[in-house]
Amino acid sequence: MKKTLSLITGLLLGVPALRTHAQTVPADIPRCGYELVWKNLERKDPDFRRKYDAFVMDKNSGEAARPTGTVYRIPVVFHVVYYKNGAVERGNIADSLIQHQVTILNNAYRKRHADTGNLRSLFKPISADAEIEFYLATKAPNGAATNGITRTPTTHTSFGSISALGTMDSLERIKHTNQGGFDGWPADKYLNIWVADMAFNVGGSSMIAILGYATPPLNPLPPNWGTDTTELSGMKDGVVLQYHCIGGSKNPGVSEIAPMSTQGRTAVHEVGHYLGLRHIWGDAQDPTVACTPAASDGVDDTPYQAEQSYGQPDPTQNTCHQDQPGDLPDLWENYMDYSDDEYVVMFTQGQVDLMRRILANQRKDLVNQNGTGFTDKDTRRNAVKVYPQPASQSLNIAFVGKIEQVVLTDVLGKTVKTVQGTKTIDISNLPSGVYFLKLQSGQECYTRQVVIAR
Repeated sequence: MKKTLSLITGLLLGVPALRTHAQTVPADIPRCGYELVWKNLERKDPDFRRKYDAFVMDKNSGEAARPTGTVYRIPVVFHVVYYKNGAVERGNIADSLIQHQVTILNNAYRKRHADTGNLRSLFKPISADAEIEFYLATKAPNGAATNGITRTPTTHTSFGSISALGTMDSLERIKHTNQGGFDGWPADKYLNIWVADMAFNVGGSSMIAILGYATPPLNPLPPNWGTDTTELSGMKDGVVLQYHCIGGSKNPGVSEIAPMSTQGRTAVHEVGHYLGLRHIWGDAQDPTVACTPAASDGVDDTPYQAEQSYGQPDPTQNTCHQDQPGDLPDLWENYMDYSDDEYVVMFTQGQVDLMRRILANQRKDLVNQNGTGFTDKDTRRNAVKVYPQPASQSLNIAFVGKIEQVVLTDVLGKTVKTVQGTKTIDISNLPSGVYFLKLQSGQECYTRQVVIAR
């Protein structure tokens, strides 16, 4: 970010009176999910921000991005986690909304939105096509055909909890099958986008405050950090979106988040964070460093900006250095600001360069040429996950396809348990030891070693 022309993880839009018209979102609910995610990272490593800037944001580190003219294509899977109680369902959005959301993402990242021409002429020279495209995955982790959408019913009316915001634990339940959500697919092969209800209970009323959040690109971490991504963040990699945001104006519930997010551009913003972009004002934790290099978003062609924009900004809005010759106004049309959806229309060339460099390094495994997201070797290795390990009372199987039969044998090959069509196996009557689990699905057979210990 420099003042001649300037983005991290999550959009927590404090939307006044969305499901209730009597209250507003409390001030202690942060407006930005990046703030929550970042604080979670800094609890693990207080020096995280400096290390991230020095390594991930360093333009001279890692591999160079592919040259202009080469399009990066990213396989995406949407995990819809919806409330279900008998005949009552909420949040089980239609396939068509998800498909339209992918179109919105592609229009934004390829600079194809019809309203890109609304950008002020001052900034048109730096508006850029990211040459990044997204497509719904066509092959699941087990090699089976998929439409790139999973659906999981839950008994949670919502995953939002004001009391648990500090650790993100309540929201992260969306990403865990054993906590009422869904585990997701391998993050190095797919962009996982979870879709759920993150509304809060405020004074007895349900209120939408968080529209989305995402994890920053942390793979690989600098070698001197001495830890891995999972241990550091405790968060599964990907994007989480409020279900009202999917599909833009086509979503039947879009009026509940109007006018802030009516065009499906919350997903554009969050994927920007996932690909390394910060908010355009730099997310300064200390207000005294606003409008200085210490509050930079790490991008050279975006203007300094003291704070986020809201609604329909004034075209002359300028929150930094107005008295300096040649100073530029705030770039509130940028996808990484908080202006209403209909006013955000662009990425800068500097932001594009950063995202493409992330795809050449931290997110390089996402990009593939065959449209599957997986090699055959990957498919065999990742098709079946058995947990916990070691186990004591039951075994759980993570498998996308249909399970016909599961056979447990001991080390001598003796069958000790056979079950059909289930992903949970009672092992409470088996003695401690090493066993082999054989899963049959159609013509495919998978074997995994398991350990029972008490």
